[in-house]
Amino acid sequence: HDELANLHARKPGGDFDATYVKNVIDDHDRMIAMYEAAAHESIDPDIRKYADTMLPALRENREQALAMYNKQTGVSSTP
Repeated sequence: HDELANLHARKPGGDFDATYVKNVIDDHDRMIAMYEAAAHESIDPDIRKYADTMLPALRENREQALAMYNKQTGVSSTP
C-alpha cells in the first residue's frame, strides 16, 4: 500500500507508468535469480524441472517490460 501511495504522489502521466514498469522489471530480476538458484541447487528434481521450464517465460516477460520501459522513457538501456 505504501508503494502505491508513493507512486500516486508522483507527477501524473509517464512517471507513474515508468516507475511501475521499473518495479515489474526489478521483481522479474528477483524471480529469475530465485528460479535460477532452484534450477541449479534444489535437491528435488521436480523443482529443478519446474524452474527450468518457467525461466524462459520469466526472461521473456522481463524483456517485454524492459521494452515498454525504454519506450516510455526514451532510454535504450537496462534500468
